[in-house]
Amino acid sequence: MSKKDKESLPPWRFSTSSIVEAILSLISKNPKQDRYLMNTKKSDKEIIGRKVLVDDIDYPLRKLYIAENDLAIFDVLKFTLDAIDKIFWVKVDDDNFIKKTVGIASVFKFLKSVLLKDGVSLDTMKNKFPQYLKKIKENEDFSDSEEFPSSTKGLTKAYKKMMELTGL
Repeated sequence: MSKKDKESLPPWRFSTSSIVEAILSLISKNPKQDRYLMNTKKSDKEIIGRKVLVDDIDYPLRKLYIAENDLAIFDVLKFTLDAIDKIFWVKVDDDNFIKKTVGIASVFKFLKSVLLKDGVSLDTMKNKFPQYLKKIKENEDFSDSEEFPSSTKGLTKAYKKMMELTGL
């Protein structure tokens, strides 16, 4: 990749698997089991699909997933990433914790708490979630790599800090 190509990339870079894992954490306790159940075939060889899944209130996007409301799930994810980008990513250095895989994991863990408390709605995603992020940003920028290392310990500490700063 040329230097010009690298410069044109967004400053945040994390693995696809970390994004998939973050999204799945909003939908399922056991994605492999869900996949197995959904791929079960009826006697006529038709795959059962999502309708075999049971809702679980601990996973805020699960009901939307079961209902095949992928557009609503997409909107939640888009609003989430847009808010993170505008509030955190454009205003911090590239080596900041919040731009790393563990940073995105901590934000999605926080998002899950927000959705469980405030519900999955346009108001939550357009207003409440960005306001929570702004409140966090006013008090913490996650730039101290000793306080927020790129590890599970850092993820947990960042999540707890987010919860503390927002009163959730």
